[in-house]
Amino acid sequence: MYILDEHPVWTNAGPRKHQRPSWYILTAVEVLWYETEDPFGLPERGSRLRLARAFSRSNADAWQLVLAELGVRPDFVVCDRGSGLTSALKTYYGQSVGVVPSLWHIQKNLREALTELSNTTFLVGSERVLVDALRKHLGVLGRESLLGWTPEDVAQWWQELANIVASLSAPVSSIRALRAEHESRLLEALPILSANPQVPASNAAVESQIRNDLKSFLANRKHLFGNQERTNRLLNLLVARRAGAFSDLDDLALRIRQMNEVAGGWAPAPRQILDKQPPGVTSRTKRYASLKSHSVIGKVAKAKGITTTAQALATAPAPVLSKKRPETVERAPVREWARGLGLPAGETEPIRASVQLAYDVALKGATDAVAITTFERAEAGRLARKYEARKASQPVSGERIRKEELAPIREWAAQNGIEIKRHSAIPKAVLEAYEAARAGRTLRRRPSRLPKKGGS
Repeated sequence: MYILDEHPVWTNAGPRKHQRPSWYILTAVEVLWYETEDPFGLPERGSRLRLARAFSRSNADAWQLVLAELGVRPDFVVCDRGSGLTSALKTYYGQSVGVVPSLWHIQKNLREALTELSNTTFLVGSERVLVDALRKHLGVLGRESLLGWTPEDVAQWWQELANIVASLSAPVSSIRALRAEHESRLLEALPILSANPQVPASNAAVESQIRNDLKSFLANRKHLFGNQERTNRLLNLLVARRAGAFSDLDDLALRIRQMNEVAGGWAPAPRQILDKQPPGVTSRTKRYASLKSHSVIGKVAKAKGITTTAQALATAPAPVLSKKRPETVERAPVREWARGLGLPAGETEPIRASVQLAYDVALKGATDAVAITTFERAEAGRLARKYEARKASQPVSGERIRKEELAPIREWAAQNGIEIKRHSAIPKAVLEAYEAARAGRTLRRRPSRLPKKGGS
């Protein structure tokens, strides 16, 4: 059994939320079980770091290279179910390996998403903490609870989470997105965890140990790593240290002396592994670094006979690009209903989540998989009123009126002290006043947003 995880490395200053990692360290930890002295006791569980590899990206090709180097097909894999890792497991192992999502990563993703919402946190010193209702509800999502759950229980847990968020007057749309991402993973893990109680449902403890080792490995020099082969050889020493290879200092000194004698001096052999620089590169120009190059992963995967994404795309037929995507049967009624109310639902733009929500509230009631709460109904009603008011106040485009009719309207507006810019559209309020003046009647109220004298 393997626990797979990726560790991003940032070398640039600034908020990490707005930048991509410079490179990644992909780790594989093997879970081991040891027999105890008690013949009636359960085996004790342990772990050891099997492999650590540095890549510029944590995509499917990089993870397939790690799986190929491990060489042994596990029975189960615990991971955070990232897109690259999930694709690699499916391509390399198919359906022969049980994949268990890390509950710790699911809780972490939920906690971070909920923290970004309004009214869901409070300050403790300088740190924002989730309110007690959300914190206790996330705490229920553990292995012991999941063992007795059914798919209906999982759906109920998500519904209760949506209700708590709605009671805090926070938007529930983000909960729907998180549910769509994580609910299927939880349902896939239920039969595996029920049938195999020895399988861990989280990699939090192992990941904490690995991060402590990598912290000293990267401290004050992570920006200096650029050669992928030398970095991976250094990671081999990290794996060896975790395995206890350097516990005997006398043996370690002997091995260093023997290796230097073979190398012909005290210059370490890895220094001979250099990245070949393109012509024209000097000390003042940016040097090529294999660890930062995205093309290296694909080239190595192809050289080792691993099916890559690039190869699959090369053999696939080119897609037919169209300016207008074919309309589905489900979307057409939504667009027709939205245009009738003046909501934004053009033919060439995607239907907004808020428009879909207003449509569900108006015509479907609360029959969706996720019941629409009272807060969502109020939010959808407010949204509809907002767009109705915006539509009423928007100027009428000149294309709706014949060109020869525009000059008399502008002339009448100028005579009545209403200034309209030469190349701007005529506001709807001015048209209303003009039509009323022609019909010889007086408007009951002042037209909305009628430009004042000297204004536009």
